[in-house]
Amino acid sequence: MLASTGETTEAAILFSNALRVGAAVGLSQGFLEGGPVTHRLLNQAFDHAGNPGSADSELLPFLGSLLARWEGCRSAEGTSRAEGAMSDILTERERDILAKISQGLANKRIARTLEISPETVKSHVKRIFLKLAVGTRAEAVSQAKSLGLL
Repeated sequence: MLASTGETTEAAILFSNALRVGAAVGLSQGFLEGGPVTHRLLNQAFDHAGNPGSADSELLPFLGSLLARWEGCRSAEGTSRAEGAMSDILTERERDILAKISQGLANKRIARTLEISPETVKSHVKRIFLKLAVGTRAEAVSQAKSLGLL
């Protein structure tokens, strides 16, 4: 309500507090049912959390997951902002690595297949986990399938 009446600073502060509570207890449905104003606030919060030194950086995985799921819901309803918006969540290389993970390949095998170092694969896997807000390879594959990324 505050955001739609021009009180953007107060809206951002309250929204950030709501995100912290939501992330702590795993609540996301209220954010997903929001309209364009909620989507704009989610994007702003994601951009802010991604800034170096941001106090909200720990919210990045939660925000990334919310945005992906929000876009997924809108895509299913036919109101997504663009065709293929879901694929923008992960880079092409991250999608390649996630596909290899879904095939059951270990990091060393993925590295050999893609002709990159195992440490580079490990870095990509960490970013995939952050973006999808997951903690295991199986969760990453499951989340990616539910979001239409695989």
